[in-house]
Amino acid sequence: MTPDDWVYASLLLISLAVGPVFARGHLRSALPFLPASAAVQLVSAFGFLLCAAVCSSFMWHSVLVALVSASICSFGPRNRVHALCAAWCFGYLAFFRTCHLLGFTKPSPHSNAVQLLMTLRMVGVAFEIVDTRRLERRLRDSTDDGERRSLELQLRYTGVSPKFWQIMLYAYAYPGVLTGPYYRFSIYRDLVDRLQAPGAPPPPAVGAALWKRLAYAPLYGVAYLILSQWYFIDYARTDDLLVDSSWAYRIYFMFAMFTTFRCRMYFAWVVSECVCMAVGLGGYPAASEPRCGEGPTRLEVLEEQRQQRQSRPAIDGAGDLNKSDDISYESVHNIDEAGCEFAPTVQAGMKAWNRSVQHWLAAFVYRRVPGRALRLPVTMAVSAYWHGVHGGYFLSFLTIPLARYAEDALDRLLRRARLNQSVAYLARWFFKMRVFDYTCMGFLLLGAGDTLRFWAAIGFCLHAASCLLIAADWAAARLAGSGRPA
Repeated sequence: MTPDDWVYASLLLISLAVGPVFARGHLRSALPFLPASAAVQLVSAFGFLLCAAVCSSFMWHSVLVALVSASICSFGPRNRVHALCAAWCFGYLAFFRTCHLLGFTKPSPHSNAVQLLMTLRMVGVAFEIVDTRRLERRLRDSTDDGERRSLELQLRYTGVSPKFWQIMLYAYAYPGVLTGPYYRFSIYRDLVDRLQAPGAPPPPAVGAALWKRLAYAPLYGVAYLILSQWYFIDYARTDDLLVDSSWAYRIYFMFAMFTTFRCRMYFAWVVSECVCMAVGLGGYPAASEPRCGEGPTRLEVLEEQRQQRQSRPAIDGAGDLNKSDDISYESVHNIDEAGCEFAPTVQAGMKAWNRSVQHWLAAFVYRRVPGRALRLPVTMAVSAYWHGVHGGYFLSFLTIPLARYAEDALDRLLRRARLNQSVAYLARWFFKMRVFDYTCMGFLLLGAGDTLRFWAAIGFCLHAASCLLIAADWAAARLAGSGRPA
């Protein structure tokens, strides 16, 4: 681990430790003269300090993006704030990544992570504002009682109309500010409402769920600590590996690097989820079927519980939300390790990875693109641009469609062969993991030249294997069509 990694991990653990201080009203107990909104403001002040600690002299980038975005959302054209905010934030990413060419100091990798997450929050809240205004217009124009009740429910639980200062507080709210997960402003608003409620009720059923989730973090952290001493990406640029070592060892090194990378990300994302849980962010009734990044999807469940609390106030001030079996933190569940490790297909594995960002891309890009044929290419382009302008990123992204086509071909070949289901699963799973090993090198090496050199050293084996699978599937289909055994 590098010194920066130690600092990053320490800040995540500190964020985890302070959660109960905000969530359980200790501040109000110790300092009764503080207003009810103090906890909310301190949550963002602490987030600002975290960003300052990791960004240092590059902090001004995120501050500028947040200030301009909040101004656009508060004072911009009512129905165009999403387009203006997206243009500003994504345009600024281009400046952020090239500012060293204009004489500015090149931002650090950790400040880049903060900038990426700030972009998601600011563009996301702008879309939420516009969607809220559209719901309000539909409610005014609707004459159907059933539709009106549905729209009123959506406005009550997902509608947002934040002021300038509320957007700034959301921008730097410390849960997720360093490593994610992304969550909508409506989820953050629910946290604000609870922190400001009389008596500051404890976070909903956080104890057992938090410790169950956190139990995996030490395993991932120790694994990364050990593996990072033996396997580091700079070695993939040396002749010692690319020329003097065997082809088999290069394949093994690629596998080891992806394993090291997974352990690092698993640790960071699991702890980040627990940071959200510790302060009570993202806890909803399981019956409301919350989704990562989005929050509850069955709003009638929330409405029913609200009415029950009004008619029968709970003694502890938290009502039914204190029943641990009824609470889900799926809203902030950013990484599904089991899905990443054991899903048999590339598509299923990708859905389990960085789920909150995938929600953002689906909600604010994919579903907004006119024309079904353009949706996937535009979404992939936005994702590639958001991740970075490094050539290795684009090479890896461009490899995925070929790999998925080959995966479909493999599936058809296995079905024709009528193999045992366990054997077929292992074959698909093995191919999926090798796809991720291979494309991960582009994300770690960054440069197109370094990526192509490493792939050349292993014979572009994934590209070759994918083409062979596609060719074999084509040949098998031709043989089957001619009546000869395939």
